[in-house]
Amino acid sequence: DDGMSEIIGVLHDESPDIITLQEVQQKTDYDQAAIIASALGYEYYFHDSVSDSHIDTDCRLGNAIISRHPLSRHAFKFFDNPHVQTKWEDGTIATSFDKGYTRCTASVDTIEVEIVSLHLMPFRRFGVELSSSLARKVIRDVTNKLVLSSEHLLVQGDFNINAPTLRPYFEELFATQTLNELTLNEPTTPKGRMYDHVFYRGLRLKSQKVIPSV
Repeated sequence: DDGMSEIIGVLHDESPDIITLQEVQQKTDYDQAAIIASALGYEYYFHDSVSDSHIDTDCRLGNAIISRHPLSRHAFKFFDNPHVQTKWEDGTIATSFDKGYTRCTASVDTIEVEIVSLHLMPFRRFGVELSSSLARKVIRDVTNKLVLSSEHLLVQGDFNINAPTLRPYFEELFATQTLNELTLNEPTTPKGRMYDHVFYRGLRLKSQKVIPSV
């Protein structure tokens, strides 16, 4: 059960300006991003060429940006894939699948805000320690691709890094870019991990909350 009606209900009640989604599924007759955007009356951009779904094998996975405001300058980039392997619970061998970021410009009145939705590899699930050379190589590639010059920037994603702040892992990015970060004070996943992170530039944080009920 995808729980789409519950997700749409929460989004309708929250009435957000911008929504970023990761691991969104799409196939010929089913498009999760389109369903959510249509229900809210929003625009959306979805890039479906990230990877085959490991949940429903007939679907493709991707990142989506859904917006109350007009979207333009759509772009997508892959992150480096180290192609590490792990064994699933059923005994099958899985190889790390492709990840990347989706990017758009949202025109908010007279202000252009660059929006990024991204997804990093599941380091813990594949037994990759964040202090390892392999993880540092992946994070360095992500750092290089997130050097963006826009005055107003919003980056939201599933970083798969269980920490209240990303600064210790993305020191170079924060050192070279003028960025603010939304520091977490509670889990963002049902299993109690702080995987989902937000950083931004040229915007002001008024409040934050995690909605655990969906």
